[in-house]
Amino acid sequence: MKRVKVTTSVARSELAAAVLSRYDIPLDQVAVIAEFDDGSEKGVEAVKALTITAQTEPAQFDHVAQRLRDQREEQRLVAERSLSSPPSASGSSPKLMGRRRLVGCGLARRMPAAPS
Repeated sequence: MKRVKVTTSVARSELAAAVLSRYDIPLDQVAVIAEFDDGSEKGVEAVKALTITAQTEPAQFDHVAQRLRDQREEQRLVAERSLSSPPSASGSSPKLMGRRRLVGCGLARRMPAAPS
């Protein structure tokens, strides 16, 4: 049953199917390659990196795949955070807000103005 799922996932990915037909890479690794075929430029780069790793350093394949998964998750979280974070209540940049706080305590006169 697992082999059927793996084969199906590879068949859904044109890039993974091409890798499977062109290179001598195990099916389980090609299934991981299919996981990264999302149609994006970053996905294509990940497929390339994984294909090269599978050919040249197969022992490092799992490590590279996990690193790419971690990067993808980090990018997703950053994008999610930027969409959900509310804009500043005063509409000021954090640098300007920090300088305003310093003005109140007299330290701003001793600090050079922030570049624009």
